[in-house]
This record gives sequence, C-alpha cells and structure tokens, in this order.
Amino acid sequence: MIDIAEITIENFFVYAPASPLHRPVEAYRTDEAAGAIVVGAVLLDLVDKDWSWVVLTKLKGTFRAIDLGTSCATPEKAREQLHASMRQHARTS
Repeated sequence: MIDIAEITIENFFVYAPASPLHRPVEAYRTDEAAGAIVVGAVLLDLVDKDWSWVVLTKLKGTFRAIDLGTSCATPEKAREQLHASMRQHARTS
C-alpha cells in the first residue's frame, strides 16, 4: 500500500498557488519511496460551499493538476476520493 502523509497547507502552497475560489483545508503527499511524488488537497469551494479535491504531480519540471473531484457533500467524502486518486497516480506516474 502507498503511504499518504498529511502536510501543512503552507507546504501545499509550495506545489500549487493559492486560488481565490478554493481554500485548502487538508493537504497530503505520497512517500517518495512510492515513486513519483503525488500531492493533493481537500478544498472548500468558496462559491458553491461544497467540497472538492485536487491531485498534482511533477510534469516537465513543474507540479500540475492531473486529477480533481468536485461537488463532494462532505470533507470526508472528498478525502476518501482524494486518497484513492493519489494512490492510483503514485502507481502509474
């Protein structure tokens, strides 16, 4: 199983810029031993007032979004989907 560790929101901003439409409330990254570093966050959508998530990995020297989910009813559901996506992308990147 691929380990996913929580990181600070400040550490997440090293990989992705802040957005005026979303507020990250939880951030995670995979263990480097898993292969590619995959980073993700659970986001509060400030417009719709629901939950989203985003997964990033390094492509051509820059971290870019490679997967996302929107309109999750709870942060727990967003976290569950985020972790599944992070594990999938850590295996395939």
